[in-house]
Amino acid sequence: MLLTARAAIDDRLTGLQRGGDAYLVKPFQREELLLVLSNLLLAQRRLQRYYSQRALGNVQPSPVQPVEADALEDQFINKLRSTLEQHLANDGLDTEQICQLMGMSRNSLYRKTLALTGMSVIPYLRALRLQKAEALLKNTSMSVADVAYAVGFENPRYFSRVFSEEKGISPSSFRDTAQAVR
Repeated sequence: MLLTARAAIDDRLTGLQRGGDAYLVKPFQREELLLVLSNLLLAQRRLQRYYSQRALGNVQPSPVQPVEADALEDQFINKLRSTLEQHLANDGLDTEQICQLMGMSRNSLYRKTLALTGMSVIPYLRALRLQKAEALLKNTSMSVADVAYAVGFENPRYFSRVFSEEKGISPSSFRDTAQAVR
């Protein structure tokens, strides 16, 4: 956000072209500043919701459509998701390995993932694992333990606890409900 005494239209356009999200001219009204900040935060939350859904593969029609500058964010989310999906069964997958796979530093990966999805890397990985487990429970006859191992949990009991906490239902009950619906 730019806050300046330069009020000429050329100055405003230059400031916005160079990446400013908002341009306020001094003297400004406190209400105007608060409104601009509120709108910027709301727009950020909408984008975060969009990328969070996209990161988990739940893209739904949204009134917020990313602009062409956001194509890099789309590429990042797609690369992160596909990279993690390829290594989902690896129960030893940790932040260091993910950083190496993504070719990013730990801080950069953390900041970018958190900014775009609202989740840090490990909770995002866990959400992907649970989403994959949900699909396996619905569409295969694998045992709960086999599903746990297939999505990278080394302990089936821990998997059941995490699944129950997240979904509000045990994995076996989830499977029974999903099969009853079919």
